[in-house]
Amino acid sequence: MSPEELAKAQEETFAELGKNAFKPLSTTPLAKEQLFKELNGYKHFGHDFTEYRDKGLKALEFIAKKKHGQVSGAYYRADLGAIDISNNTQRGLVDLLAGRGASDVENNIYYWGKPALEPFEGNTTQEKVLHALDRILKEGTYRLEQGQHILSLELDNGVYQLQLFPLSLEQPSHFYPMSLQHHHRPKNPDSPMERD
Repeated sequence: MSPEELAKAQEETFAELGKNAFKPLSTTPLAKEQLFKELNGYKHFGHDFTEYRDKGLKALEFIAKKKHGQVSGAYYRADLGAIDISNNTQRGLVDLLAGRGASDVENNIYYWGKPALEPFEGNTTQEKVLHALDRILKEGTYRLEQGQHILSLELDNGVYQLQLFPLSLEQPSHFYPMSLQHHHRPKNPDSPMERD
């Protein structure tokens, strides 16, 4: 596919998937072994590096370095099914690492800078964001809020939220992370805009 054909195919895929994106899950996810037998990546997201399936942080780091492609089933959660990691010029990990997708500027993890990334390992901002994603994907509490699939992780300095886009509401169910937000908890509760 040419870059133009790929971009058009991606837009069509997201338009088709978007019709169901804000509905609740329709079924309980399959067990990991059965799900992974049936799971296929979306051709529009590029090559599916299945050798990184169920590898979590290693899959995130690989796709961030590769800058293209996908890992279908990079994560598995019994409550959600598979969570894919994709990276292309328009959506996926590239948006999360760039801080795009937050509902407003003050919820962008980069708005709060170092304090927002302090709880996470890593030497660089990108490494810290990858570790934040990994922890939220593993430990975050799932809920459907105003038609959005959200994983939330509450830490001492605030709440981290990761919005998931459902690639399918049928079996096999799978998602990919769409936006990362940080809701800062100020030291002084009377000053909601206090920054460290």
